[in-house]
Amino acid sequence: MPVAKLSTPSSRFITFATFVLVVAVLRIAEDVMMPLAMSCLLAFLLTPLVVRLNRWRFPRVLAILTTVTLAFGVIAAAAWQITSQAVALVEELPQYETNLRQKISVLKQPQASSTLSRTFRTFENMWGDLQADAPQRGTQVREGAAPVPVEVRQSDRTSFEVGRQILGQLFKPLGTAGIVIVFVIVILFQREDLRNRLVRVISGGQLNIATEAVDDAAQRVSRYLLAQLFVNASYGVAVGLGLWAIGIPHPALWGLLATMLRFIPFLGPLIAASFPLLLAIAVDPGWSMLFWTAGLIIAVELVTNNVVEVMVYGTSTGISTLALLFSAVFWSWLWGTAGLFLSMPLTVCVLVLGQYMPGLKFLSVLLGSEPPLKPSAEFYQSMLSMNQETMFDIATEYVEQHSLTAFYDEVFVPALLMSEVDRHNGVLAEVRQRFIFESGRDLIEELGERTDAARPEGAEPLLGPAPLAGGDSGLTIIGIPARDEADELVALMLGHLLREAGMSVHIVSATAQPESYRELFKPDNVTVFISALPPSTLSGAGRVSRRVKHENRTAKVLIGVWSTEAKIESLKRRLDPAGVDSIVTRLSEAMVQIKNLIVTPVEANVPEAETESTRTEERTEEKLADSKPEEATDTVTRELARAFNVPISLVTVIESDRHFWRHAAGTGTPFPEASP
Repeated sequence: MPVAKLSTPSSRFITFATFVLVVAVLRIAEDVMMPLAMSCLLAFLLTPLVVRLNRWRFPRVLAILTTVTLAFGVIAAAAWQITSQAVALVEELPQYETNLRQKISVLKQPQASSTLSRTFRTFENMWGDLQADAPQRGTQVREGAAPVPVEVRQSDRTSFEVGRQILGQLFKPLGTAGIVIVFVIVILFQREDLRNRLVRVISGGQLNIATEAVDDAAQRVSRYLLAQLFVNASYGVAVGLGLWAIGIPHPALWGLLATMLRFIPFLGPLIAASFPLLLAIAVDPGWSMLFWTAGLIIAVELVTNNVVEVMVYGTSTGISTLALLFSAVFWSWLWGTAGLFLSMPLTVCVLVLGQYMPGLKFLSVLLGSEPPLKPSAEFYQSMLSMNQETMFDIATEYVEQHSLTAFYDEVFVPALLMSEVDRHNGVLAEVRQRFIFESGRDLIEELGERTDAARPEGAEPLLGPAPLAGGDSGLTIIGIPARDEADELVALMLGHLLREAGMSVHIVSATAQPESYRELFKPDNVTVFISALPPSTLSGAGRVSRRVKHENRTAKVLIGVWSTEAKIESLKRRLDPAGVDSIVTRLSEAMVQIKNLIVTPVEANVPEAETESTRTEERTEEKLADSKPEEATDTVTRELARAFNVPISLVTVIESDRHFWRHAAGTGTPFPEASP
């Protein structure tokens, strides 16, 4: 019994329910899932080093143990350095109390800014209210009210319970670290086995595609994590060295914190910068150290964002800004501070999965930085919104980045094709149809005027009335829509491109009667292109082509069926009876074909005096004309007669106006000599 396919609403509900279930599991099983996620990310980060050691002929076990020892040794050293530096800073803080009091007193002096004075006075009053006793700021006790008895009880908690609570808070991160170390070692040892299991789970019968997807995803995540580690480490080193040169105490501590906190998107660099800025205020009796520190942090941040990240990541990480903010909030809600640190790497992993797994494609659309719509779809959306300014903005930007031909071929024509499909299906309102035709014509004229402004003074305009003759050659190029205004719009685009190439073009209106432009086909050297925008235009294009051929048999006809999905061979079979000379599907192809159709041979100027090479060639031709067929020619004629099963074959060699070897003949089979 065949299994019925799920409907679209049912499949969407199942996808949503699966997503909710996964989030619930991640939330409830935080103690297990968070270390596992951290272990997977560390395994991705350490795998390139393991592979490198294997290439250096390290045994597999030794390579993995060396990598894990080195990695966690660096992490432990960084943690120890941060702890020792933080303890030393706490011990030094009382030394800076005098500087802080002096700066506060300066700000509270009468010559200080009134705004700053009121601000400090407000904070001072609020702090005093918070420190005041309750009876002084509470309400008076009502007369006759019975006093509230106060009972003091000793805590039932023993010292053993207090110690257990403290040790529990201490052992929890240590236990998590131990779980991460074990998971990382196991994942590195069973990396191929885990990959094969994952491939089998997601393959769905397509083993090659699943293997390629998993390997590519692993490599991309590994490269991203290494790049992020390199960028953050470079940022931390630059900040640490700069603070050391300025004179901020414990610069190594702030450099390490800057490296770690930069894994947190957006908020991390701000939090990392706040500590040295506050310390600069406390350490320096003046304000110069604060300004130097702020300038250093701003300069390093600008260089890192605009130079280092572009060189390492490329143009972007592939994640949109809104997705980064949402992922930071989401993962911190799930796993707290650890989730905040892991938000960006985990989001990259989810984005990669969405790009390769069809069921998770929506994740790549929601999280990715790529435009959700193609330029043609975005342009058509602006048409449907009846927003002419947006249409002009999209056109201007695309033309500046690419070219006018690319805009017509890749944006405007596909958008018109989508509108025609909707119009023939009856889902496009009449008011939108009129807007698309009118705004499209205005856009083509606007682009033509901009091109006219860039042309030299006195040159022929690209749009508007143009003579039928194409220069001194007497060429005539005529554009005819196959059916309606949509075909006319594309004809205007091609006319714009042809005029930009220096040709004279006449575009016939879609509302014109055939009798009104019949005389246009009379010239001897005429080229006609017929614009046909699918669907339902081939029959009209065929009728126009037959009409042109009926008026002028020598006219050259090109039909443009403006759809990249159209098959040229199929179009030729359907339009061949109409006498078509060429069929194209893109405007760029039409430009090339029209140039080929209108090319006429140009007579070369032959010098009066004969050169030595000309005389030698003539002597060779005369000698060849008087010579007899060679033995090779006899062989060729004999084989031709045998191949075609004929009694005799004749070979005539012709060059220019002269015939050589007029009577070279051969027989396929020997014939008896005829009697005299």
